[in-house]
Amino acid sequence: MALRILENSRLHLGNVVVRCINKTDFSGIAIPVRVEPKVYFANERCLLSWYEAGIVLGAIAAGLLNFGDDVAIKAALGFTFVAISIVVYAMSMFLWRAAKIRKHRAARYDDRLGPTVLCGLLLIATGVNFVMRFKEELTDERGSDKVIVFQ
Repeated sequence: MALRILENSRLHLGNVVVRCINKTDFSGIAIPVRVEPKVYFANERCLLSWYEAGIVLGAIAAGLLNFGDDVAIKAALGFTFVAISIVVYAMSMFLWRAAKIRKHRAARYDDRLGPTVLCGLLLIATGVNFVMRFKEELTDERGSDKVIVFQ
């Protein structure tokens, strides 16, 4: 029973990974996890690229706040929320990865869920912006308080 659990599995023991090589023989080869300096820099590059995306989105939100109407201000609040979410996510992933790297842990450093959720939030914020703008245009066509002045 124990042999079936251990076949093709990995045991994480601090900074050493023990991998079962053969199904019938669990000799346990200890392989130390080597962390090269480029791993630290890759983590920082990933953080900076996420920050860049958050700052660009925050700048778009600030432009909407400064030069937009009521719908644009509501959309800017949505984009600001997404920009703050991107920055908080980036910092949390950076700290998590840095702790794992510092402890020489063999772990999966890729993230499949985070970028998908953040892109979904951005899609929702953009969709809400279009829906609000479309509803505003429909109410303007049906009769509103807008006055068109020809000069």
